Amino acid sequence: MNKDTTRLLQQLRSDLDALRQRISTMETSLDELQRQLESEAAAPEAAETEAVDLSAVAVGAFSEPEAAPKPIAEPEPVAEEAPVEDFPFPEPEVAPAPVPEPEPEPVPAPQPAPKPSPKAAIQESTDRYAWRKDMPGLAVRDIRSAIALNDRVLFINVLFQQDAVRFQSALNDLNGFETFPQAEDYLRTNYPQWNYDSEVVYRFMMAVRRKLR
Repeated sequence: MNKDTTRLLQQLRSDLDALRQRISTMETSLDELQRQLESEAAAPEAAETEAVDLSAVAVGAFSEPEAAPKPIAEPEPVAEEAPVEDFPFPEPEVAPAPVPEPEPEPVPAPQPAPKPSPKAAIQESTDRYAWRKDMPGLAVRDIRSAIALNDRVLFINVLFQQDAVRFQSALNDLNGFETFPQAEDYLRTNYPQWNYDSEVVYRFMMAVRRKLR
């Protein structure tokens, strides 16, 4: 046999001996109890009391020792929840009452400016336009001979709205005048939309002045 088997047999024999000794002790106790019951049969109340006590002893003899009560585990501490703060809700904004806009005051209609008469325009100061005071070139019999080819194209496109016939008709009328104020009066009456301060009008007027002094 190995060591474990031998040790187990020894443990069983030891337990068996202890059990036999316990049974012998119990038998002795039962004999004593039997004798007491026989001697006290005359006193039923005492016998009943003793019987209760003896039964308790007998039960105690056979009952296993009570196990020690298990320690009651203390409940784990519960973490307290943080109090929820009351956040103030924003108060609803109240739209301000609409302010009535003031009624616009009636604007008076603009009065048309009086148109200057051609006669008054001719009487303006000679310092108003450079083509009045600057000296023209050599005198010519026909205004056409005082106008170069490039200037002819420029005058037709800018001053006469690309109308060559109207340009020739204006030159024929200008050649029939005897003085320059007559020619200026004619141009201001028929072409009031011209910018008489512009360079192109200056060159055209200087060509006319070479014919009409």
